[in-house]
Amino acid sequence: MSCNYCVVDVARVACSQCLTQVYCSDACASEDWATHHHQVCGAPIGNNVTLDSLMARVYAFERPTTVEGWVRLRNVLSESDATLQREIDAYRVTQQEVEERIEDVVFLTNLTSMGPIVLRSPGKGYGLFADRTYRGSLDSKGDYVTTYDGARIKDSVGPYVLRLSNNSAIDGHHGFELINKGRWINNDDDDFNVYFAANKIYVYTSEYEFERAPRIRMGSELLINYGNEYEKSWEEDDALRGRGTEDDPYILY
Repeated sequence: MSCNYCVVDVARVACSQCLTQVYCSDACASEDWATHHHQVCGAPIGNNVTLDSLMARVYAFERPTTVEGWVRLRNVLSESDATLQREIDAYRVTQQEVEERIEDVVFLTNLTSMGPIVLRSPGKGYGLFADRTYRGSLDSKGDYVTTYDGARIKDSVGPYVLRLSNNSAIDGHHGFELINKGRWINNDDDDFNVYFAANKIYVYTSEYEFERAPRIRMGSELLINYGNEYEKSWEEDDALRGRGTEDDPYILY
């Protein structure tokens, strides 16, 4: 039986929720879950799910401060209430929730079924950190990491806008499903370790790494090169809002 995602390699693992979708690797399982399978796996997600209703069901949970702590907590949730976790995975965040309840958004993001963990990054606000070891590849794409998601727009410029074509872009400021965590990745022009393929994010492998593909170890911060438009957008945004600080952290999201 072939992998339900890449349809190339022999299936070796199954979705732990429904056991019906099978994959050749954890990477294919992760990418299918993030892009499609979480929408159809198991019971359908109700339309009455809100940020408040989700928070009410997890309010008693601890709030770890490390990647390892968050991974343990989400595994406990997966075993105890997989339906709730699917609802968290698929929840789309509104602009008001991002601007007024960012700590709750981060909390729920870290309870999703898979993917990196959002933590404070010194001097940068929030950042995205590897929840496991991710590996690059010398002859193909590296491991899938996450997806850059958000409100679909036709034409706009801004610090969270990822342009896909001349008339299509994604505004990652809001409108993203919690399981899609690309909008939390910080920029680094020189030491980036992941890259975009459309709005999917994979481990970056330098053309100079001839002998051994890179590894991003658990707990390492994920960094990407957003390009010149990103820097320009932040400069314009800073000029309008003033440089972000801990007291006025809007642009640190």
